[in-house]
Amino acid sequence: MIKIMFILVLSFFIHSCYSSNESIQVVKFQKENIPSDNISEYSAQCKTWVLDKSSILEILETSDTITAHEKNYIFNTLSCEYKGEVLIKGKEYNFVINAGSYSVIYDNEHTYYLGYFKKKNFFLVKPDIEQVQN
Repeated sequence: MIKIMFILVLSFFIHSCYSSNESIQVVKFQKENIPSDNISEYSAQCKTWVLDKSSILEILETSDTITAHEKNYIFNTLSCEYKGEVLIKGKEYNFVINAGSYSVIYDNEHTYYLGYFKKKNFFLVKPDIEQVQN
């Protein structure tokens, strides 16, 4: 029952976000590297990974809703990401877009997970959709 309520609330949120072209506005953003002791095979790629405002907007508008479990199971968390603020229907949210093809939109009360499954190449690593099929 709780899962059904969560899905309904999340569906309403996503629907309200995408019901008009101007429902999401990127207020500010900056690239950040996550400190890591590991030397990642993606370290060099992270340095050259660049998103602009229009790319961020397109990612947030076209990503699919996922669960926290799916985020952890299907998506890699890389050491580079963009953080910022967006306005969605006039309400301010924080966001994180990780180079591993997922985003998180959150405020003090809610957290929404988004996965990017489209073909456009915004990210360094695509989701491991074979995990979904097994």
